[in-house]
Amino acid sequence: MYDKSKEAFNNEIDYEKIEHYVRIESQQFKEIIITLFPELTTSEIIICVLLRCNFSIKQKAEYLNISPRTVEKHRANIRKKLCISSNDSLQKYISSIKLHH
Repeated sequence: MYDKSKEAFNNEIDYEKIEHYVRIESQQFKEIIITLFPELTTSEIIICVLLRCNFSIKQKAEYLNISPRTVEKHRANIRKKLCISSNDSLQKYISSIKLHH
């Protein structure tokens, strides 16, 4: 059965932005975040990269082929490791990390 809602969801993902981050900025961002927070796992670093791309929880789950609940667990672990309270935006925090060109 063809699912138009899934097609619409997939069309919302900005694949050009993903490619840009994967090829250029994500490498630099990953190096910075590993230096700042070496305790993050590979999965948590990927979640951080997708946060910088403004992915929703559902989009992260779809892109990584994991459940939204697993994404939420990764986000909770990132918050804990980065000492970010639940009152503060993880998205804004990750986006505020500057890349040095």
